[in-house]
Amino acid sequence: MTAIHFDRLLVLFNPSGTNAARAKKIIAQLEREFPGKVITAETAPTVAGNVEILRQHLQPGDIVLPCGGDGTLSSTVAALLDPVIPGELRNIRILPVGTGRANDIARMTNGKHYADPLFVLRHGHELPVHPVSCVATPLDGGESVSWLAMYQLGFGFSGEAAGIFSDPKFRGKQSEQTLAVREVEAFRAGIQIVRDASHFDITLHGRRRGVIDITFVNGPIFASYYRAPVRLSDKEFCYAVSTDNSLASAARTIFELVTNTFNNWTLADHLSFTLHQPIAAHIDGERITMAAPCKITVTHSDEAITMLAVD
Repeated sequence: MTAIHFDRLLVLFNPSGTNAARAKKIIAQLEREFPGKVITAETAPTVAGNVEILRQHLQPGDIVLPCGGDGTLSSTVAALLDPVIPGELRNIRILPVGTGRANDIARMTNGKHYADPLFVLRHGHELPVHPVSCVATPLDGGESVSWLAMYQLGFGFSGEAAGIFSDPKFRGKQSEQTLAVREVEAFRAGIQIVRDASHFDITLHGRRRGVIDITFVNGPIFASYYRAPVRLSDKEFCYAVSTDNSLASAARTIFELVTNTFNNWTLADHLSFTLHQPIAAHIDGERITMAAPCKITVTHSDEAITMLAVD
């Protein structure tokens, strides 16, 4: 297989992140392998900030390497698809590089090579992926707000879980534990979050009901992890609605989330529902607070991102 051609590598990383030391080692390795072709830039805390970073540094022929977790990649993708980015740059290739444990997208696209960009550059291929678009439209006539998720978004206990699992203290503690202990601790924390989850009201398919979570996963990304329940097209996603926070239901739900072995999910290419109360939510693991009442519309972006992946 022919190595992937590029002019430069633009590496984006958070120098104060939990796994910043590993990111710096990866950058140093790239600089040794490709002298004079590696540009580094620190990520911003907002999409608007990352838009400005791309405007300053991105050139045709570059490959962008978001070096970090799913949130770093998601924010980079949202910045790249911002209307102010010139058209000739919007099809720039992206190579996700994982630096820690919570790097689902990098693992899904590049498996055991999720933290090895050199291997992907030598043996990878281009993979077009349409991000999932989530638009919240206030029912009082206020301005709509939109987000893009490369892999997953959720409302309810999954939003609460994202806040806890992304907390630097939780991650710092896990970094000192063995893999088996980390998995057990994450499972325990997840069960407690689900059991403590409060019901909130949504109106879905014309019916108002109380739920504790509604979660979406992007079809093409999900299917590439070889655990999809069915074959998914480029613009389908799976969604699941959880209503039961009993111990058995909590254990089953957390097991599915931890192992990515989703069962009893519904396929769709679009979905709308009304959210009646403010609720914790997450976009690719980054916690946000979703205001309400509002109409939530989930579809796919018309514009695909070109990822670099290995089979």
